[in-house]
Amino acid sequence: MSFSHPVKIEGKRSSGRYTVSFTLGESESTLIFNKINTSWGSFYYDDKEDALHVTVKNQALEKSMEFKVTIEREALQIAAFRNDFRTTRPCYDFIQAANWCTANNVELEQALAWIDRGTYFRVMGEKNYQALSTKARCS
Repeated sequence: MSFSHPVKIEGKRSSGRYTVSFTLGESESTLIFNKINTSWGSFYYDDKEDALHVTVKNQALEKSMEFKVTIEREALQIAAFRNDFRTTRPCYDFIQAANWCTANNVELEQALAWIDRGTYFRVMGEKNYQALSTKARCS
């Protein structure tokens, strides 16, 4: 199993590439995420390479054990915007980023900076209804 971005597995932070195995208990089982991800089966298992243990309650299922994986969507999106804005971008990219921030009520100060850049940036800035109404929502 592999995660390209940080995730939470049953509330515990993790990222990377793992072999997943488990130990069954009477009422709970333990999922084991091991850093050795190139081996087949448990023949080369080494508990010193375990990255994460997650306990889940046993339940009657038809196919496989369930566990919850969540992402920090807002943080990932803001990081992507910041990375994208390290180069010249059209004004609409900044307006879109600011709109996303206001719609999700996150990083409103950053949204205001982005909308200012998209609106007032030298040649590429656009002072149109979309930009100005986005700025009003950021303020």
